[in-house]
Amino acid sequence: MPSHRLLECTSVDQGCRDKRQMNKYTTNQVGGRGVSETSKSSRHYSFRIEEAESFRMIYVENVFGSLDPGGGRMIFYVDRRKPRIVDEPVGALETDEIVHELQVELRMSPASFKSIAEWMAQHVEGAEKQFGPIVLPGRKVLP
Repeated sequence: MPSHRLLECTSVDQGCRDKRQMNKYTTNQVGGRGVSETSKSSRHYSFRIEEAESFRMIYVENVFGSLDPGGGRMIFYVDRRKPRIVDEPVGALETDEIVHELQVELRMSPASFKSIAEWMAQHVEGAEKQFGPIVLPGRKVLP
């Protein structure tokens, strides 16, 4: 059964605020503009967020994609080792191939692409302030 969460949203900026999270902005949602609570919007709507029956959580490790004036796309994938049986020793397996297993493709407007990038950058910055540097594989943290 889908979970429901009541959000307060304005029709003008499409920003939403969980009524349990009272902060300076009406949004911390991707795509929202962060309009101040003191802004005057003539119309307010209540929205529910529902999970579609096809909703699923997936774990991804990598992404590739593109952005051009027509839109952005992101394809998330995981790497899987593809084993093969070898003759010696009997029944042994070797892995000499890695398969990029595509999980989901997202398509969006250039504005949404940029908004998501900014939203992610804000979360990385906040997490690093709270928990320390996030080190990418193969890179060192400079003192």
